[in-house]
Amino acid sequence: MSLETQVFEGSRAQRLLDDETLTKAFDDVEAAIVDRWKTVPLRDKDAAHELRLMLKLLGEVRASLELAVQNGKLAAAELKMQKEKPPKWWAINRG
Repeated sequence: MSLETQVFEGSRAQRLLDDETLTKAFDDVEAAIVDRWKTVPLRDKDAAHELRLMLKLLGEVRASLELAVQNGKLAAAELKMQKEKPPKWWAINRG
């Protein structure tokens, strides 16, 4: 994936993470899963396991977006360094 693509995807991911509607949806889904998990009978290990998996996957979706943001920031910094770096011939002519 090109650096430009990483920057673009990082900015899109940041917009999603900053979106109040999406943030509320994540929080509401997480709260609903936790509420259901609290009421699962101890003997129903399969249901408790499935709810834990749901929480884990929800966290992984959020973490994936956060990783895209970080990768985008690193890619932007790399692009900036590439633009500021003098060409190879500059060092040869000056040295």
